[in-house]
Amino acid sequence: MRDPSSFVRGPVAYALRFKADLPEAVQYEIPFLLKGDDSTIRTMVDTLRFQKKWPEAVWPELLNLIKANDVSLNKSIVAAVQSQKNWPQEFLQGLERLKDIRRASVQATVGLLLNARPGTGPDTCESFFEGA
Repeated sequence: MRDPSSFVRGPVAYALRFKADLPEAVQYEIPFLLKGDDSTIRTMVDTLRFQKKWPEAVWPELLNLIKANDVSLNKSIVAAVQSQKNWPQEFLQGLERLKDIRRASVQATVGLLLNARPGTGPDTCESFFEGA
């Protein structure tokens, strides 16, 4: 079995450097890579900020990562999600379900995303996380 992180290393480095879209073949590896090691996850979340359209399977993986309660990763997730103009209804419903988790980072992330969803007023990641 091939190592998917080696398959995407070059295209991801290019996308991050030039803020470019990933090739379609690489985009479909993103949900799998979001289940990888810490370094791979962080790289993929950072790469998502520059992608115009995400594979549908990315959204539930982001909910799982938010639930994992990693403050710095959640900040990156917020920045990535805010880069998208349209959020799937399932993602918004998942955020609503995550509101019940009583961990400060999860609640801060969920609150920020719900307040920043398309069609609501602006907020910044940094100002929201200052209270977390």
